Amino acid sequence: MEKELRVLVAVDGSVHGEKALRKATLLALSSPSYEMAVVYVVEGGGFATLTAEEDLGEMEERGRQVLRSSLDVLASEGVTATTVLLHGPPVTRILEFAETFRPNLIVTGSKGMGAAKGPPVGSVASGLSRRASVSVLIVR
Repeated sequence: MEKELRVLVAVDGSVHGEKALRKATLLALSSPSYEMAVVYVVEGGGFATLTAEEDLGEMEERGRQVLRSSLDVLASEGVTATTVLLHGPPVTRILEFAETFRPNLIVTGSKGMGAAKGPPVGSVASGLSRRASVSVLIVR
């Protein structure tokens, strides 16, 4: 009996995040069975000022929109997934979620939003690849 593919996809609304989602879609479709979770992490919320609360609300809404768009992409290919909006440091929160979801693969984009310059692999992808206890697929 083949093992079910349990894939956790980290998205952020970037081009690389969308590529990661599309790669995870192909993997799910090629697997005899799969379970997929798509996560978006809202950073911030550490300051208790009115401006920060408004910004946090906007960031949460952006995250919900990215997750809705991700579900649309998946549905167009016949793939189902659960979505989760997390808060805090991205690498830490993704790995904490992974402890309960127990994926056998984490898929993420090589860079996030606004990372046109700099190293070929961003801090989240790099952190996940160093700290995860399961394989991490970094999509360019």
